[in-house]
Amino acid sequence: MPRKTKAYTDFDCVNAVGTLIAPGSIISHFNKLFDANGLPHIKFHALRHSCISFHANDNSFSMKQIQDYAGHVDFLTTFNV
Repeated sequence: MPRKTKAYTDFDCVNAVGTLIAPGSIISHFNKLFDANGLPHIKFHALRHSCISFHANDNSFSMKQIQDYAGHVDFLTTFNV
């Protein structure tokens, strides 16, 4: 009898059959993407900082909106990062 696999329907990082994707798998694919395109490697977390910087340079977002988006309690944290 085949074993049933638990589906994690409330999670964002699941595969096509609903099982959790291992964090190392995401990083591995991330690095392969950079290799395939001849780009220098960056840390996955750096994407968060890049996104916040792009928002900060876009005049359609207030610093308060960016602070909320980033989940920072203190405005200075957002400003300094």
